Amino acid sequence: MCVLMFLSESSRVVDLRVSSQSSDSLLLAWQHPTQSNGPVEIYLMRYRLTRVGDCPTLDPPGRWSRLLDIDNNQLQAVINDLLPYSRYQVKIWARTAAGRGQVAIAYATTAAAGLCSFTEWPQTWRTWNTLNMENSGNSRGILCNLREKL
Repeated sequence: MCVLMFLSESSRVVDLRVSSQSSDSLLLAWQHPTQSNGPVEIYLMRYRLTRVGDCPTLDPPGRWSRLLDIDNNQLQAVINDLLPYSRYQVKIWARTAAGRGQVAIAYATTAAAGLCSFTEWPQTWRTWNTLNMENSGNSRGILCNLREKL
């Protein structure tokens, strides 16, 4: 007799909250999934820029960040080196021996800052913006708030 067992994916993390910690960082907090389908091995997280300042929503949104691993005993994380007064989409999910669970998604906006020049933005974002303006064909959304800063 052969018994087959199919493992279903874990449920989403519970109560995902994302808030501005400063003008260039977001704080994420969550609770363990209600149905984890085994012990959580690690949490996985990605984020992307969806709006810069008062500009229209980016269409398409920015590229997803690289996949970030968060220890299974952590229920919060900080994302640093972000643009001030900008909206981000964040997704997080738990991984167990059965695989990745369902994705939880949240949006948050970083706090405003008194930047007076584009050169004060973190180097990683100056590079991202340059690449995105050259490759996306949607430079208007990014440029609308930079004109006064350049």
